[in-house]
Amino acid sequence: MPTPPQSDRRFLGPKRPNVLLVTFDQWRADHLGALGCPLPITPNVDALAAGGVTFAKHHTATAPCGPSRTSMLTGRYLMGHRVVNNGTPLTAELATLPRLMTDAGYDPVLFGYTDTTLDPRLLTANDPRRTSWEQPMPGFRAGAPTGDDVGVNVDTAATAWLEWLTERGHPFPDVWSAYGVEGLAEPSSALADHPAPYPAEFSPAAHLTAATIDYVRGRRHPWFAHVTYLQPHPPFVLPEEWFGHVDPADVEAPNRLADRAAESALHPLLAAFLAIPQLTEPDDWGNSRWRATYASMVAEVDDQFGRLLRAIEADGQADDTLVILTSDHGEQLGDHWLRHKLGWYPESFHVPLVMRWPAAQKASAGGPPTAGTVVESYTGHVDLLPTVLDAVALADGAKEGPLTTELGEQLDGHSLLGHLLGDPETPQRRAAYWEWDFRDPQHRIPEIALGLGLQECSLVARRDDEWLTVTFSGASRLPPLAFHLIEDPGCHVDRADDPDAAPALLAATRDTLAWRLRNTRGLLVNRLAR
Repeated sequence: MPTPPQSDRRFLGPKRPNVLLVTFDQWRADHLGALGCPLPITPNVDALAAGGVTFAKHHTATAPCGPSRTSMLTGRYLMGHRVVNNGTPLTAELATLPRLMTDAGYDPVLFGYTDTTLDPRLLTANDPRRTSWEQPMPGFRAGAPTGDDVGVNVDTAATAWLEWLTERGHPFPDVWSAYGVEGLAEPSSALADHPAPYPAEFSPAAHLTAATIDYVRGRRHPWFAHVTYLQPHPPFVLPEEWFGHVDPADVEAPNRLADRAAESALHPLLAAFLAIPQLTEPDDWGNSRWRATYASMVAEVDDQFGRLLRAIEADGQADDTLVILTSDHGEQLGDHWLRHKLGWYPESFHVPLVMRWPAAQKASAGGPPTAGTVVESYTGHVDLLPTVLDAVALADGAKEGPLTTELGEQLDGHSLLGHLLGDPETPQRRAAYWEWDFRDPQHRIPEIALGLGLQECSLVARRDDEWLTVTFSGASRLPPLAFHLIEDPGCHVDRADDPDAAPALLAATRDTLAWRLRNTRGLLVNRLAR
């Protein structure tokens, strides 16, 4: 949506910012101290929050990794970019943040991954990238895969990290040996019962941190770095220095019913999930050990993030750096007996967002101080691209943000910059919306189990302060869901057929339909031939 007129859009003084866009992969909102996590696992992010703004009700637009990151970097909901899964191609027509930042004079560099599949219409028939879902999003420089001299592209084989380890005297034949999970049935999703064989200073997170520091140190022209840490995404492994950092006795019990059978009775799709071993918690893991390992992984990546921020501070660049930290999605962690990121539950879609830009916050004279502010309105990943562009436009002295232009008509989000500046006219949402597409074109597992067509394998969820409602495209076989979050915060009692809830659910359904209609658009829909 276009940015509305702001009360004071004058040039406030900050020069063009450096932009540091960081993600921790699969990081739930309830594992952030600034949002109430009782475990002391995020001291560096908490310090960032104390000097910036925390968004308490931030939700990703979708899951898993590729679709979510596409929403983040295009400013569009899933319905707008249609990257419905890892491996679904990104159409080349869409505007993306790295390309837009290139147009603005920046040099976008990637340290990590965007899980992008390129548009096959632009590739030759024998181009190996046609079958890869691990390409950098076009517009980013990312080291070897793109022929660039800067950046790091992380793939499943962890090629760049293994080369870095070998250079430092720690060679491993493959990534699973480096993690210490070789030989396990599911090494990519394993929960290790022993420390990884590499030391903490040579972890995957340490590798990305070192590469990013080498790039940004000493730069005197504004830069844009996108850093995507893998942790706390599985495999659930830790170097010895962090192994056992969180005691299993200190973690909370999972949010779930007594057994899988009771959980399965809630909905046919949930029953189908829980019948798939790869989607449910293994019996031999021990939930508290799993949760403690996950929390320890958050602590490890927080430590590396702090190292990166300290390097930027030591180089005199902190004031002029817009830092945006979030996650692509959450992790079920055994809640509702599930693992990974899926379905409609907030555990998979409610994620942290913290932002800081000291120079702009200091320059916004006349507005209220924003350091340490917690924003209670609903925000989403579609807002991140508009926010970055708005920051660049503000520093350039633009009287209006870029989203009042034709570009703004192509985007589903709005800028959050006003929250950093203390602008009372910053747009506010009263609900969050997310989509999830569970089609399986290769194996047809949900389609066969539930008698669904490919186009019937999707859902949209709407969450406000009172209700979480879920609507399915395969409505003839998948009934809607409704949870009263005040009375039932764990989402265990479906109220969709409760007559007393009917007025509230009708209002939520109408709002969801209106949201869908507002954000269903084409690239040329507002143009007319004259």
